[in-house]
Amino acid sequence: LWDGEAGDNLWTPGANWDGDLLPSSNADVVINNAGEVTLPSGTVTVNTLSINNGLGLIVSAGATLNVNNSGPSNTVSISGSALQVNVAGTVNITGGGHGIDMNGVEWSTRPGGETHISSYSGDGYYATNGGTLDNRGTMTISGGLSGVNISDGQLNTISGSVLTVQNTSGPGISVIGGGIVSNWGSMNLNNCVGTSLNAETIFNAATGNLSITNSGGTGIHAITAFTNWGTLTITGATTGIYLDDANYENTGSITISGTNGPAFDFDDNGGSYTFSNTGTLKGTGTFDMAGNSLGGTIVPGTSPGTMTYPVSQTFTASCTLEVEVNGTTPNTEHDQIVVGGTATISGTLDASINYLPSNGDRIVIITATAISGTFSTVTLPN
Repeated sequence: LWDGEAGDNLWTPGANWDGDLLPSSNADVVINNAGEVTLPSGTVTVNTLSINNGLGLIVSAGATLNVNNSGPSNTVSISGSALQVNVAGTVNITGGGHGIDMNGVEWSTRPGGETHISSYSGDGYYATNGGTLDNRGTMTISGGLSGVNISDGQLNTISGSVLTVQNTSGPGISVIGGGIVSNWGSMNLNNCVGTSLNAETIFNAATGNLSITNSGGTGIHAITAFTNWGTLTITGATTGIYLDDANYENTGSITISGTNGPAFDFDDNGGSYTFSNTGTLKGTGTFDMAGNSLGGTIVPGTSPGTMTYPVSQTFTASCTLEVEVNGTTPNTEHDQIVVGGTATISGTLDASINYLPSNGDRIVIITATAISGTFSTVTLPN
């Protein structure tokens, strides 16, 4: 139990602890109503850590805090609106129910800092009543029921940071109840059985690199808005992206492949939303855009492949269709777009032909119930 009698708010003097003894490796540490407690250097190992009220905790660069829970309780529990945890060093959290249980508090892994959470049975990072998970360094969250579960709060990453959530038996990241996910760095979600990324609002910035692999459910579900200015790759999921009357904007690059169901499922249920695709949309599978027009660059396949639109689809005058032609067989030797209704075209066809055609070779780039219009520009190799 912290008593702070040394008056310097440093973890290491025994005088700051009950009995003037530093906590042992099997200790359940409790810090109540303290100033900003700092672990300045060295390595400290404890069983559990609970911080209530006060100003929070600093793990300085070069310092390591290990919290290795041997029981079922939450491993790190922190509450109090004034609290903030700043990790410039390294924090390793293993075992317990929730790895980190936060109540209205900010956890910030600083540039050069590391937070690693593993071997828990519940959520790796569980937060209620708002608060922010802020990653400016490196965070890995592995196993358990879910990786990140935040209610009424935010998840932010900055350029140069890396957040990895993997091997969960349920969702990867869930930020609900008005929650916001803003990714300016690298966010990797691997082998999550449930929805990999679920939030009220999802923003992938121009510097953001968002990668989802082997999702057992939906790759991305945004309730209100999904904005991609950066790079998004989804490889393997039940559904790649699911939006239900949500605002959609893509000025970056989206690649989706290997889904068991739709690659992109946009449900128009009569609500109000905005829809804009001026970036790159690439991949294989079914892309149901609910009849919303597509601009930008459309790239069927991942070298090569087929992109299917189940209803009528308009490709606007600002749209460029990029196709790869390596032979006469669709899907395996050349890209193809399949439209379940009318395909309306008026933009640019940019074809790369990577084999020596023979007289009579026929390449079908678009197949549809009906085709309206023609390409205004066709770019072919000499």
